[in-house]
Formats: sequence, structure tokens, C-alpha cells
Amino acid sequence: MPSNQILLLCLLLGSVLCTCVLSQHANMPSECCFEYFGRRIGKNLVKKYVETRKDCSKPGVIFVTRRSKKLCVDPSDEWVKGIMKDLDLRLLL
Repeated sequence: MPSNQILLLCLLLGSVLCTCVLSQHANMPSECCFEYFGRRIGKNLVKKYVETRKDCSKPGVIFVTRRSKKLCVDPSDEWVKGIMKDLDLRLLL
């Protein structure tokens, strides 16, 4: 009987650890930006944006176009900040 209890405890512990590992990135975007898109994008072409995780090697913003294409852009560029601000305002209205 004690060996069954030990087995059950090990299975329970294993499932808890597995759940913790899988949930670490559950609410985060799955992409990082390694290169930035080299040209400006018209704000009317972008339908939404997602900021990359803080643990990515370089900061980035992923613009999703109206045709569902994903483009990594530099979040420090003024035109990027302008589009992000415009999208945020659209969501408020």
C-alpha cells in the first residue's frame, strides 16, 4: 500500500510541475523581434499591435496588418509610437 501512495504522490507532483512550466508563457506573445522591418508603414494598414516579451533579446513591437501580416518594428521610432498611440485611441472610442 505505501508504494501506491508514493506513486500517486510522484504523479501528482509531476503534474503540478508540468502545469507550472506550461503556464509561464500562457499570456505572452510567442514571438521576439530579431530584425526590424526597414520601411515605414501607413497607420491605416495596421489593425493592431503586440509588444514583445521583456525577456526577448531586443525590444520590439509586432504590427499586424489588415491582411494579417506580422511585421516587427522598432518601438523607439517616433512613427511607431505614433501608430501605437493612434491604435490605443481607437480602442478607447
